[in-house]
Amino acid sequence: MELVIQHYRKPLSEDIRLRSHSVILVSKGYTFGEIAEILLTSEQTVYRWIKAFQKERIASLFPKYLNNQHAAKLTREQKEEIGSILKQPPSDYGIPSKFWDISSLKTYIKAEFGVEYESDESYRLIFLLHNYSFHLPGTFDIHRNEQLVEKRITEIKSEIQPFMETWKVLIGWYLPQMSAG
Repeated sequence: MELVIQHYRKPLSEDIRLRSHSVILVSKGYTFGEIAEILLTSEQTVYRWIKAFQKERIASLFPKYLNNQHAAKLTREQKEEIGSILKQPPSDYGIPSKFWDISSLKTYIKAEFGVEYESDESYRLIFLLHNYSFHLPGTFDIHRNEQLVEKRITEIKSEIQPFMETWKVLIGWYLPQMSAG
């Protein structure tokens, strides 16, 4: 049972966690109906999982389609290649963009591999597969003078120092109220 608990705690997929959870609950005396209610699934599904576990033991926790590449449009090698491509800007591959986004990834995959997915979710999954965040980085003021900023911070600290022992000093932004009319 310890191995089942390990697969419940650190599963490779949500299906493995659910199947492991159902086996654990059966061992604690829960009925199929109670387990189905807890796991938000049907009694037939729970029954199928438990029957498979009784027959195949630990192997039954792993769905047959886990890591299935048969239905994938891109091969493993192509996905690995995309991983290295995402480390470079799209402009290196003739795509007029500074950062990879769904549109630029679509363009690249279609041109390079002749593959086009129906849903943008497939492209998001490719980004996720490679731990790639396709959000633009935050802006930074290139005109900011760090020396002036440090000088002003030092001035502010010296201005509020006399009040620090007897008062709580709160710093915030003052926004003037706008008048209607």
